[in-house]
Formats: sequence, structure tokens, C-alpha cells
Amino acid sequence: MHQNALACVRQPSQGPTFGIKGGAAGGGYAQAIPMEEFNLHLTGDIHAITAAHNLLAAAIDARLFHEKTQSDEALFNRLAPVNKSGIHF
Repeated sequence: MHQNALACVRQPSQGPTFGIKGGAAGGGYAQAIPMEEFNLHLTGDIHAITAAHNLLAAAIDARLFHEKTQSDEALFNRLAPVNKSGIHF
């Protein structure tokens, strides 16, 4: 046939991995093989979203902890320490 072909493959949700629903990897004549790799981290998008979410949650958690356990003056001194010449912001 000598025709150029293009396929667009999307990453399915994590539901099929945990047996909640179908894998959208094809059950008939068109299948993505190996199906395990297709259903787990095909593009890395889920991992990137998870890492960004965890980073944001840790930053918020740390800020809330420091705001509750330190005075405003202690926080200011930690964020803008006195330099060698003694000048403060």
C-alpha cells in the first residue's frame, strides 16, 4: 500500500490496573501489547502530576507548621537574616 500511517495513543486511567473498569487497551482485533506497560506509566503524566501534587502539599504543610510554631519576628529573621554588616531589610 505504501501509505504513511499515524496512531495517537492515550494513557488510560489507573482504574484498570486495580480491576475497577476496562483498560481501553483493546479487547478485540486491535490491542496494545504488552497491556501491563500500556496501563502503567505509558507517558509518565500520572507520575508528574503526582510529584507536583506532593511537592505542593509538602510546601503548604511546612508553611502552616512554621506559621503555627514560630513568632512573626522569628520567621522574618529566618527569611531575611542579618548580613555581616548588620543591615536588615
